[in-house]
Amino acid sequence: MNLFLKEPTLEDKKEVLEMCKELNECGDEYPFEGAGRLEKLLNKPYEEWLVDCESDKTVETINPAWSNGTNYLLVDENNHVYGFSQLRHSLKGELINIGGNIGYVIRPSERRKGYATIQLQLLLKKAEELGLEKVLVTCRDNNIGSRKTIEKCLGEQDKSVPSRYPNIMELRYWINTKTLKK
Repeated sequence: MNLFLKEPTLEDKKEVLEMCKELNECGDEYPFEGAGRLEKLLNKPYEEWLVDCESDKTVETINPAWSNGTNYLLVDENNHVYGFSQLRHSLKGELINIGGNIGYVIRPSERRKGYATIQLQLLLKKAEELGLEKVLVTCRDNNIGSRKTIEKCLGEQDKSVPSRYPNIMELRYWINTKTLKK
């Protein structure tokens, strides 16, 4: 099976809405963590959401305090959606401490199969193509799966900062895109 990143399109509507529903109903404490843009689908039509995804690429020109970025789906050759991610091209505002350059989520039915690692590796290649030599990836200290994924992708822990959630710390990892396994 070949997995790759692609930007969401109208043809992805059914799969993306199914993933969104899965996340919303999975019982996780923070089901859309790492995928804030995806959560917005709960309250708006898919077509409007697609417009918002496209505008994320140039948001910096609208408000210099925001970071522009690209939204991706992790899909296979049959266009089955495994996950959603955001690659932010720069770090501004809160992203400097929490959120970082990369946010990602794997749909609950596809977890614990290695897809998060594949998704992060593909995102790191995209970051390198953008000229980012080092990227920041963060996760809650109690999110064992994300910690393992980031460390598997050579993330070096920087420091912990208070999370936006009470009594939880956010772990900050830096990953050098130049040291990726080719």
